[in-house]
Amino acid sequence: MTLFFLSSLVHRETSSRSPLLPRSPLLPGSNLRSETIRPKTMDDDAEVDRCRVCKHEVVVCRDAQGPPCHAGIPITKFYRSKMYEVTFECSDLALQIVGEGWQQLLDDYVVCPGDMMYIYMSNGSYRLSVDIKRDDVQNIPLTYVAMRGLSRRKKKIINKCIITRGIHLKYSEMKKMVRNAFGPTKSPCCVLVHRMSNGDISARYMRIPKRVVERIEKKTGTLEEEGQLVLVNDVDAYVDGRYKKLTDERLVLQGGFRTYAHLLGLEVDDLVSIFFQKVEDPAAIKVWFTVLS
Repeated sequence: MTLFFLSSLVHRETSSRSPLLPRSPLLPGSNLRSETIRPKTMDDDAEVDRCRVCKHEVVVCRDAQGPPCHAGIPITKFYRSKMYEVTFECSDLALQIVGEGWQQLLDDYVVCPGDMMYIYMSNGSYRLSVDIKRDDVQNIPLTYVAMRGLSRRKKKIINKCIITRGIHLKYSEMKKMVRNAFGPTKSPCCVLVHRMSNGDISARYMRIPKRVVERIEKKTGTLEEEGQLVLVNDVDAYVDGRYKKLTDERLVLQGGFRTYAHLLGLEVDDLVSIFFQKVEDPAAIKVWFTVLS
């Protein structure tokens, strides 16, 4: 794939986790600058400066009492299919990249002071492409390091795991998740990374998000409204339970779930990976948990 970059910037990483970058190199054309347009008035000579993003007058968009109102522009970083959503905070002189997505990128790539960061922006796009190098060797996200040795199919399953908002996996946690995902009798179609709440532990059931159910059904077909739940531990012993599909498309793990949680010793704030596998019985799901930290 050939990319044509209008502008580029080489940045040496410092101890700062939110780089302050010169404004002009990163701006595609005038996408983040104000532009002069003609308002719909009878005075042909009347002109007003407006922000091209939010269309407000510049004096409104850049109110001295606060940041620009269009500061939350989503952009992305790719490594193959890996993407991060970050935020621009821009002023007249500089542009700062911030947000959870940026911190996740730095963590995934183990960015250290002295690393070289090559930042590109394609013409007319709010999408960034970033290369990070250490001693002229390109850094690889820890996710891909953890997946070394897996087949393409298995890598795709891990790469598309669903992670609850606010969770940043460490390398040791990624490696443990990969190690427990597959086996002679284990072949998940969906993986959820979740931090156990007080409700998950104290209740007799656990709710699974709608997007997880959609991922399972995309791979295996529509789930029955109710069915058997096979809860497996790390030594392939299992607990029988039941699942129920709610009207809002979420899934409830119930029946033997509380016994299973007690068997694994699950506690509040445990970070777990939850694996879902469809079995031959159309009204059954196989599920296993692994405590990551």
